Amino acid sequence: MDLRSADHGRILTEGKQRGGATEQAELARYANMAHAKYEDSLFTAHKLQKAVDKLIAKPSESRLKTTRVARKAARLPYYWSWRSR
Repeated sequence: MDLRSADHGRILTEGKQRGGATEQAELARYANMAHAKYEDSLFTAHKLQKAVDKLIAKPSESRLKTTRVARKAARLPYYWSWRSR
């Protein structure tokens, strides 16, 4: 759908005229997406913390590599959640 078309404005206007049901649905969808992004970010942050704890407890080259992989894995969900802030 071309967002610049006249139909797009008409559809949004009709949604607002129905008592805001469309707006409420969009807000709920946005809230659910933001929650999922933060949940993913928290999950990977916990995995990173465990890898760091293991590295500190017993340093080794393999644990350093594991921690680096966990850090890279944690960056993507954190980046995705940035727009929700």
